[in-house]
Amino acid sequence: MLCDPERTGIDVGAKVGMYTYRIRASSSDVLAFEPIPLFHTMLKKVFDGKRGRIERVAASCSHGTATLRMPFDHAGDAQFGRSTIDRANPLIHHQVARTEDIEVETRTIDEYQLPSVGFIKVDVEGHEVAVLEGAANTIDRHKPNLLIECNDDHQPDGRAKLTAWLDAHGYDAFFVDGHAVKSIDQYDRVEHWDKQTIENFICIHRSRPDVHVKLVARVAVARMGKVPQ
Repeated sequence: MLCDPERTGIDVGAKVGMYTYRIRASSSDVLAFEPIPLFHTMLKKVFDGKRGRIERVAASCSHGTATLRMPFDHAGDAQFGRSTIDRANPLIHHQVARTEDIEVETRTIDEYQLPSVGFIKVDVEGHEVAVLEGAANTIDRHKPNLLIECNDDHQPDGRAKLTAWLDAHGYDAFFVDGHAVKSIDQYDRVEHWDKQTIENFICIHRSRPDVHVKLVARVAVARMGKVPQ
């Protein structure tokens, strides 16, 4: 529903490819960004050249290099999902005992000059707005649906910063709370993060009210096991 079968889907922070696989299945092709070498190698074997392009770079607001901090827990196991290039992310979590740094290339999504984009998913542990800034021309031109992970533990006032950016570019953001679709303005830190760990926001351009209607209908009937087309 959020992807367009005739347009490219983008996966920023692909990790093991859970979203990459689904985006490719519902889009004309997929462009995935994954700077962690282990995951990048695995993703290339699975997706590259098969309606997929895998880039070993971190999407950001500029072309250059950045330090990727990879956390490890007290047992010495890597917590790859918490890795980040955003220096504002304090990486404070009971599972994080130490970090290791690697230098990675950064590029903007706009650099790729994609002819048609229908969907962008962003999971970058606090670097969300920087990714969007680097994709501003692409987003303004194609008005894709967005799925963005964001919480204030990864970036101080991260949700407010995200909301401001989206509003300036004509987007409204929503989250799913049980069987209800709610505006990001209804998000409550204690109820929705501390209790439910909700951190994914569906962002829809205001020129596409039909997408919001379909989203509400899909969520409302999900419990019945019947999904509207």
